[in-house]
Amino acid sequence: METRIYIKELPCYQRKGNASEKSIRVMERHFYNLELLEAEGQKKEMEAFIRSRGNELSMTTVDADIILYNVLVRFMKEKYPLLDSFRAVPEEVLVKKFKAWLLDHGYQITRKHFMKSMGRNLQEEAGPVKYLRLLLQFLEPKDKRPE
Repeated sequence: METRIYIKELPCYQRKGNASEKSIRVMERHFYNLELLEAEGQKKEMEAFIRSRGNELSMTTVDADIILYNVLVRFMKEKYPLLDSFRAVPEEVLVKKFKAWLLDHGYQITRKHFMKSMGRNLQEEAGPVKYLRLLLQFLEPKDKRPE
């Protein structure tokens, strides 16, 4: 298994979009370091998640996710280093412990932003929490029941 996933290896790099040449040169050196995760199961799940996002999202979004990835990895390394799967702990328990850890380490767990279409401020979960929820949603087994 590769220990690093470089942005330039993902399909989103081929679709560069409206990113400037300067930012493209910088982003192509960025990578996800899977070596930071200790359990093999976590590495496999995270690699599948990263590659899936690389297929679906823009290069700048996937590049920005590296920061969220590093925060989540620090949490997993500290609290659940030997856990073989992110799904081994119930979602709400994992999210609750992650939020507590974020607060202990000086991160925000919510963010406010103004939504023009509604004309008011909204409060939502911060990036690292959303990233964890997206990962857990990705790892859920697909429902194979017919419509």
